[in-house]
Amino acid sequence: MNRIPRKGRHLLSRVIMTIATFILIIILGFVDYLTGYEFDFSLFYLVPVLMIAWFIGRWQGLVVSAFSAIVWLVADSASGHSYSGIGFSFWNFVTRLVFFSLASLLLSALRNSLEKEDDLSRSDALTGITNGIGFSEQAADEINRARRFRSPLTIAYMAISNLKSVNESMGHSTGNAVLRRVAQTISRNMRSVDTVSRIGGDEFAILLPQTGPEQARSAIAKLHKNCMNAIEQEKWPVTFSIGVVTFFSAPTTIDEMIRMADGLMYTAKEEGANVIKYRVSD
Repeated sequence: MNRIPRKGRHLLSRVIMTIATFILIIILGFVDYLTGYEFDFSLFYLVPVLMIAWFIGRWQGLVVSAFSAIVWLVADSASGHSYSGIGFSFWNFVTRLVFFSLASLLLSALRNSLEKEDDLSRSDALTGITNGIGFSEQAADEINRARRFRSPLTIAYMAISNLKSVNESMGHSTGNAVLRRVAQTISRNMRSVDTVSRIGGDEFAILLPQTGPEQARSAIAKLHKNCMNAIEQEKWPVTFSIGVVTFFSAPTTIDEMIRMADGLMYTAKEEGANVIKYRVSD
C-alpha cells in the first residue's frame, strides 16, 4: 500500500483546516444573525482568524480576516441593524477588518519568530547543518519509519583526523574553514532525504534511510573521495575515518545506533588514515 508523502499529508491537512475554518465562519455568521445586532459577535470571529494565522500562515490569515469581516457585515445587515448613514456601516466593517488583520499579522509574526528560534536550536552555528539535537529528532523518526516499513537504515559516523594540528599550526580560522568545507561537501553529495549533522568537534553523522549495504558502500566511498578532493585543493593536512553500519532490523534506541557507528569509526581511526569500516547489523 502506497503511503502519502509527508509533504502531501501536510498540504492535505492545511486544505482541510482551511475549508473547516470557512465553514466555521459561515456558521458563526448565521448564529450572529440569529442573536441580532445588539449582541457584539466580533470576538467569536477572531477565533478562526487566529487559528489560521497560527497554524497555516500570514497571508491565509489575512484572507480569513477579510472573509470574517464580510460575513459579519452580511449578518449585521440581515439582522436588521440600521444606521443613520451607510458610512457608519462601512466604518464598522473597516474597523473589524483592520482589527482582525492586525491580530492575524501579530500572531503569525510571533509564530515565525518561535519557529526561527526552534530551527536555530537544531542547527550548528558554524556549519549551518543539523546539530546533535536535530540529528536525534530525525533519527527517532527514521528509526520508527524503518521499523514500520521494515526497510534498511544506514548510519555513517565520520571524524576528521589531524584537525587539532591544523588549529595549532594554521589557526582556528583555518580549522573552522575545514569544518565548513567538509559540511558543504557532505551536504552536496547526499540525498535530500538523508540527514547530515555535525555531532560535535570534528565528528559528523550521516543518516541514510532505506539504504542497504551495497548502496551505502557506493555512497560513502563517493563521499569520501569528494571530501578528499576538497581538502587536497586547499592543501589541508587532514584525513577521514568513517564507520558505516547498516541495520536491517531497526536499532532499539538512537544511542545504540550511534554507539555502534562511533565504535566502528574509532576502529577505522586506529587502523590508519582514510579508512572506512563497514558493518551490517541484523
